[in-house]
Amino acid sequence: RTPVPGAPRVRWSGVKLMLITLIIQSFLWLPENVIGLVRGYRFPWVNNYGGFVILAIFCGLIGLWLTLRMAKRLRLSVDPFPYYVRAFILLLVLTALLSIPNAELAVYPALSIVFLALAMIVPLPLFKGVFLLLTPYPVIRLVFFEYTGLFQRMLSHLQMPTLFASVMYNATFIVVYGLLSLPFVYAFAAVYRDSGRDLFLLKKFGSKAGLALACAGALVTALILMFRPVYGPLWEMSVSVTQTYTVGADSGAVNLKSGEYLEGIRCTLDGRDTTLQGRITAMKLATARPARVGWLALDTAVTPGEEAGDTARVFERRIVLHSAVRPFSVTVSYRSDRPFTAASTWVTGVRRSAPADTMKNKTFTWYSFPDTPLVVPVTFTLRDSQKVRETVEVVYDTLAYPLTLDRDLTYFTRRTVVDASSAFRAPERGTR
Repeated sequence: RTPVPGAPRVRWSGVKLMLITLIIQSFLWLPENVIGLVRGYRFPWVNNYGGFVILAIFCGLIGLWLTLRMAKRLRLSVDPFPYYVRAFILLLVLTALLSIPNAELAVYPALSIVFLALAMIVPLPLFKGVFLLLTPYPVIRLVFFEYTGLFQRMLSHLQMPTLFASVMYNATFIVVYGLLSLPFVYAFAAVYRDSGRDLFLLKKFGSKAGLALACAGALVTALILMFRPVYGPLWEMSVSVTQTYTVGADSGAVNLKSGEYLEGIRCTLDGRDTTLQGRITAMKLATARPARVGWLALDTAVTPGEEAGDTARVFERRIVLHSAVRPFSVTVSYRSDRPFTAASTWVTGVRRSAPADTMKNKTFTWYSFPDTPLVVPVTFTLRDSQKVRETVEVVYDTLAYPLTLDRDLTYFTRRTVVDASSAFRAPERGTR
């Protein structure tokens, strides 16, 4: 560390730079929300990923210009050492964390440390700038890899029904990417202070001309994106259509959900044509007649077993599913107020969407069934008079209720969910 003669002691420079980083990240992520609000889309970047990256860069420059003006009043330290230490520690922590799952991942932040050290060591401002630009490159390659665009577009399937959920979605990106970029902001501050020069002409960019240039670029890019199609044949909107029905009930429901707005969907229900309106992402359609489904019938049989001590019984319960249509998936769950055990020879694993098993809750799932009837044997160990609630949920990959849906550049995932519930107890003692 080389002392800076006559430099005033400034506190909280690291926190101030963190605030500056979050402001710039906000300018990077919020423009897509503005365009989406104007055009009526929640994810206007799906088919224009590259264009919105360019827009984010221009808007980020506007945020940079604003923070450069703020930095004059915030008073940042002129000593490069505190910034370098923070950047080095954050990159070192990132290297250690990534080395836990895979040592190869740790190479990326380690390279950033090497480039940062070179940027601080070399005396020429030109080479300092080159090595400084190379510092974030390895981590950028790690975060934005070849399939990033695919994963980003999969986010358009997320359903955020409330304003709070949408705000938290954007805030998460701002905070996460703000933390990821923070060590490189510290690195830039360290090299900039150490060079003694106006690296990358930041002072000139902080003029009104720099703001005008960034605003012009953002405005032109935004105008182009306003007239670009949001979805196309390669990336379409997705809508989930689910009909729910309980065996023995005379009522059901048809629910529509989507990550994108449902506006413009043409619906034919009970002979009536309707076009959905409004910026909504979920809707429940009312049916004019009971939504009865005759696809599923259940039979149960109990085979008494042996006694397990003075207060427990072991027995087998068989569920026979008769279905007019081949099921897509079947889930059988059991709940009780007291601990119990349940096992089935058919089970090979529980699907991720199923609730986790506990001592009072057991769930069995099956997927891609053959033709019915289907026999599901389950062996129980229950205490005397213990009551267990059984729920059978069968999912079909088509709709039982007549419903026609259509919208350009939209694909619909249709499901019918039929469930049946019952309660049972262990067979009485002495039953064979």
